[in-house]
Amino acid sequence: MAAQSNIKSPENFSFKPPEWQEWKQRFARYRLITKLNKEDGEIQVNSLIYHMGAEAEKILTRFKFDAEADANDYEKVLKKFDEHFVPRNNVVHERARFRRRVQKAGETVEAYVRDLYHIVNKCEYGDRDEHIRDQLIFGIQDKELSRKLQCKPNITVEKAVDMAMYSETVTHQVAAQGKAQALDEVAQKGKGKFRSGKNPHRSKREENSRGACTRCGRKHEKGDCPAKGKQCNKCKKTGHFAAVCRSKGVKEVTTARKW
Repeated sequence: MAAQSNIKSPENFSFKPPEWQEWKQRFARYRLITKLNKEDGEIQVNSLIYHMGAEAEKILTRFKFDAEADANDYEKVLKKFDEHFVPRNNVVHERARFRRRVQKAGETVEAYVRDLYHIVNKCEYGDRDEHIRDQLIFGIQDKELSRKLQCKPNITVEKAVDMAMYSETVTHQVAAQGKAQALDEVAQKGKGKFRSGKNPHRSKREENSRGACTRCGRKHEKGDCPAKGKQCNKCKKTGHFAAVCRSKGVKEVTTARKW
């Protein structure tokens, strides 16, 4: 046998029907790179059974071949295992499943298209690419792009996929730019407050006092000062209130009244 000793053998088959196709494909690659496919049929069949596992021996004994020699024909033995593990395809069900498949929220276009190709293999359509194209256009999340693609009756599946992936990329880039711009605006506003010298902890009283009258300490229309003609209780002068009096030398003295 011309197999290369440094090539790791595939693990034994699980004997779960849904996993047969994947395991068979892995063994096919192993068979090719080890040049097992160059060996005679008997060695290839025995290698297949050995790598599948002990359960394969029991299944093999139940197979019926047209000729005794067919039991050593790799392709015919593999076909028997296909018939055993792969249930008869329900085309109507698979096509209904394909038509219901739309792009999920958060799913990339690439992942969506990859799954469409996986499902369509069981639909037995004559023109597979045409159905992939139609389902892509119908099922993508971007309905504006879907409308544009529907206006191109001769578009190929390759072109439709390219446009969908390009649109997705641009959408992500624009969203990232918008986020960056918003963060920059917030940063600029913060810098503006710092440069203006505004103190965010300044009391409301201090803010309200800006622009107040120096005679009464309040805000009012020009000429309407309530302190006009009034006597200050602190310095006894007229024209302002004690709350804004700037006099330092006069103090109010109160004495207890004697009875």
